[in-house]
Amino acid sequence: MYALITVREYTNDDQQAYLVVLIVGYYQSLFKDWFFKYPTFTDLPKSSESCLIAYENEIPVGLVKFRESKDLIDINEIVVLPEHRRKGVASVLIKELERRAKEKGISEIMSTVPYGVFEGDPRLQELLQSYEHLGFHLNGIGAWISSSNIPSGLLETGDQRDDMIYVSEKELQKLREMGITPKFGKARNYDLIKQI
Repeated sequence: MYALITVREYTNDDQQAYLVVLIVGYYQSLFKDWFFKYPTFTDLPKSSESCLIAYENEIPVGLVKFRESKDLIDINEIVVLPEHRRKGVASVLIKELERRAKEKGISEIMSTVPYGVFEGDPRLQELLQSYEHLGFHLNGIGAWISSSNIPSGLLETGDQRDDMIYVSEKELQKLREMGITPKFGKARNYDLIKQI
């Protein structure tokens, strides 16, 4: 455990720290190949996102990028530099998210890991175990679907972007039972939930 880890809200002054942590952290992770497939992967946080950066003695060591709604904090990225992993950095970042959630009356923190992409890679199990150690539990498989053929208000959605909505495995089953065939967008994900 570190003697001194501080967490700060991302500002424009943190651009270099953000990019170093994101690029080095992801390059040394399960997601390495994504840098070559998705050039926008290293984009700076958008106006709809928040970001916290963890520093050890003013050196950036980790970050968490997320979106907030009235009842959910949805983690987009959580990254720790390789030499600082398993030393409590992710724990400090999640504790700060919990503090924010309690302050705003938010009851859940959610993160996703791609489903069907990394099966067979032992690092996937390590990643899922890391989330479990941070207090998350596997809540099933979710997916992005088109909202074009879904009646408004029918589903509880985790997130909505343009004409796509993110729904849980339970909500997908509900659609099937109603005879509605969803139009899938992006790949499916393991949904990891932490109750506050």
